[in-house]
Amino acid sequence: MIVAGHQPEYLPYFGFFSKIAHADIFVIVDNIQYVKKNYQNRNRIKTHNGWIWLSVPVITKGRFEQNINEVEINNSENWRHKHLKTISLNYKKAPFFDEYIKLFEDIYSKEWQMLSELNEVIIRRIIKILGIDVKILKGSELGVSGEKTGLLVDICKKTGADTYLSGSGAKDYVVESMIEEHNLNHKYYEFKHPVYSQLHGEFIPNMSIIDLLFNCGDKSKEYIFTTDEYDVFITSQKLAANIYIRKANFLEVVIGVIIIIEPEEIYPGIPTFYYINLTTTLSFFITILIGYLLIRKKNKAKSLQKIKK
Repeated sequence: MIVAGHQPEYLPYFGFFSKIAHADIFVIVDNIQYVKKNYQNRNRIKTHNGWIWLSVPVITKGRFEQNINEVEINNSENWRHKHLKTISLNYKKAPFFDEYIKLFEDIYSKEWQMLSELNEVIIRRIIKILGIDVKILKGSELGVSGEKTGLLVDICKKTGADTYLSGSGAKDYVVESMIEEHNLNHKYYEFKHPVYSQLHGEFIPNMSIIDLLFNCGDKSKEYIFTTDEYDVFITSQKLAANIYIRKANFLEVVIGVIIIIEPEEIYPGIPTFYYINLTTTLSFFITILIGYLLIRKKNKAKSLQKIKK
């Protein structure tokens, strides 16, 4: 079982959801320290004049070590009206603006107190829109703890997963030997940004997911689940199966068959690869064996008739 985790970001970008789509469990890691000027309270959208930040004002004065789920929104600023207006002005001519704007009108109609609650609702709703089948859990509810590699190990233990899926940025801090000590697997998800149709001139990558939704609509799902652009998961494993077919007749025939399959590549998004590989191979050999037995039985029947004569 594969688990992925990430801090709850505000209007996350494309790759955030693409990684989630390749996991069985997604953990919203909301109980680690909040980082200022990061993506937890802001993200980028495209405008007529290039990209701009949409930032949620938060209260940080005197709260230097607060966790993400402790961060309060500064509602003395009319940020909700500003964000909705900015989104509307810059995406109203997008092909699927009318289809998705109601989602954001609903979100910005409510007065949010906690940043993590706002981000969680946005993330959950977009996951649903994209049709991503994943179990969503929260770090604060699981009680996960630790730093860097230790946190990844604890997430696996608390969720019962045997594999942790990290973004490529984790290569800078993950200690692989520590993960192996706990009999866990670790994979990196190498996200490569596809080019899609955008408003406002030349394509700009790494915009908020809303850019993809407004421009591509339901086709966004195809981009999220595409595997052609991603590195494969390499795993060395040998599968063995024994087939014994017994034919009880005048001359009993016992045939033992051992099939060894060594699949080498497992592509993200195709969890049934082993099953298809194994069953297809077994079916092929079973068909050959049945044909062989039928032919042999027919030949032996003819031989017996000749003997009796």
